[in-house]
Amino acid sequence: AAVTPQLVQAAAALAATRHSSSSSSGGGSGGGSSSVSVGRGQLSAMVERGMLKIVKTLSQVQQEHPWSFHHADVLLPTLDLCYNELLLAAAAAPFPPAREALLTCCCNTILGVLDCPGYKGRDKAANIKQMSEEVSRQLASWWTAAAAPPHIPALTAAAAAAGQQQQQQHSQAAVLLQTLVAGYFPLTYRDLDDWSSDGESWAHAHSDVAAAAADGLRTAAQQLTLTLLLSNKSDLAPVILHMLHMVSIAVPARLQQQQQQLPGPAVTVPGGAVYPGLLLLK
Repeated sequence: AAVTPQLVQAAAALAATRHSSSSSSGGGSGGGSSSVSVGRGQLSAMVERGMLKIVKTLSQVQQEHPWSFHHADVLLPTLDLCYNELLLAAAAAPFPPAREALLTCCCNTILGVLDCPGYKGRDKAANIKQMSEEVSRQLASWWTAAAAPPHIPALTAAAAAAGQQQQQQHSQAAVLLQTLVAGYFPLTYRDLDDWSSDGESWAHAHSDVAAAAADGLRTAAQQLTLTLLLSNKSDLAPVILHMLHMVSIAVPARLQQQQQQLPGPAVTVPGGAVYPGLLLLK
């Protein structure tokens, strides 16, 4: 755990390198521009693979040595790193393989913090209980810090249809919940095609959430969303209900009449309106 601060600093430096590379893109024309674009894509993939190794290491240290991880003052910076990665990428799907692996690891890292027995105060030893209370206060402060949701098309469109401004201040927990649902839950057209051609196989492939979380970004996001929601139901359940309400306003009513013709399960929102799984498409 002694080297974890350097790992966090290295991950932040890699993220800054990727950002500066992407922001400086543009200019040029023809074959030269194409070559530059390919080069930047390769550089971005290399940077993201490096970040993936660092985040995986941080996650493993946190799980094996949660108190050393806390005492090294890297718990909250690691959450910041993963949180920011998930927010920045949410509107950029579909993702290249390297980025999808990094985002999946970020989901699992945050999940590891939420599920940590020590941080939940399950150890009754006096010295551990004191540390647990300290970590709980820090995490509570981090989750409730004010934040604004990113510009995800699904959220922006739903808010506009509901006559609301999307850029409202929420807690970081609420923003992450919205980001996971709107940015990482939607099905792709390939998912729908697989679902339509062999629904039983598709359901079996996605039924074991715990087994798939380590490999699939959407499943990892779903697992994190469920754990986050259960960790603070009183504050986050209204966020989910509000999102469903906005969707019920944004989706044309005529689509309700077509639900029997569309494949997949249906979603019931407050008020009794029912919408088909097709509406979860990107």
